[in-house]
Amino acid sequence: MSRYHIIASHLAPFAGGLIVPLIVVAFFAWNGVLQQMYYCVIVHNIISQGDAWRIFLQRTLDVRFCWLIPLIAGGLWLAQFDDDRDRALRRLFFLCVTGFYCPLLFAFWPLITMQDYIPLFPIWILTLACPLVGIAEWIRQKIALPVFLLPALLMSGELVWMVRGHQSRPVISQA
Repeated sequence: MSRYHIIASHLAPFAGGLIVPLIVVAFFAWNGVLQQMYYCVIVHNIISQGDAWRIFLQRTLDVRFCWLIPLIAGGLWLAQFDDDRDRALRRLFFLCVTGFYCPLLFAFWPLITMQDYIPLFPIWILTLACPLVGIAEWIRQKIALPVFLLPALLMSGELVWMVRGHQSRPVISQA
């Protein structure tokens, strides 16, 4: 192989990876809004007020930050009783993804709003549904309530919490 071929084969992936970002930057520059793009993409996402470590340590006091520990512990506990190793690893992975969402959000996202939790709601519902059905079955045996009652009440409460957390904005029609 020639030197030219070796250099070209190493530069081609790098050049290919730059095509789309350069097109986006060129589009904004062409329209004269490159400064606004820089602000919205770079400056807005950097914590500029206060010490980043102090803010992160304050966020670790939030209860949602600590969900990681019981979810991983629960996943490991479930995995040891499961005969199917692949299913146990999938459950553990799912619980780890659920548990890592808030710590990663708190660690890397500068401004946290209620909307940042929206991707977590479906994962919470799935994570809570299985143990709730087990608890409901145990309660049904003791008090003779329907099995679905406890999970249905809790999931309805979570749905209400999601709707209340959504900020409704009036629709303004342009005439």
